[in-house]
Amino acid sequence: MQADYVLMDTWFTRAPLIEEIHRKGLFVIGLVKDLKQRYRYADGLASLTPLHSICRKTQKRGDILGSVYAQLPCGIPLKIEFVSREFNR
Repeated sequence: MQADYVLMDTWFTRAPLIEEIHRKGLFVIGLVKDLKQRYRYADGLASLTPLHSICRKTQKRGDILGSVYAQLPCGIPLKIEFVSREFNR
């Protein structure tokens, strides 16, 4: 089986699994919840809540509330998009 990316639900979208998939040369698309995960942004680590507040000030279009580029603590680049709850229904 060949693939370019892996689609995951919140249960699987964790840094160790993302790192392993990235090592295999694949991209990951996944849902995340605001739990204990931290992302590199600017000169520090941040959870989703502060990243969300930054996005809301800069973008708002339809169901997408905003997006921000960050990294996993190991350095893998990410694009995090925040969507409205209605978008998920």
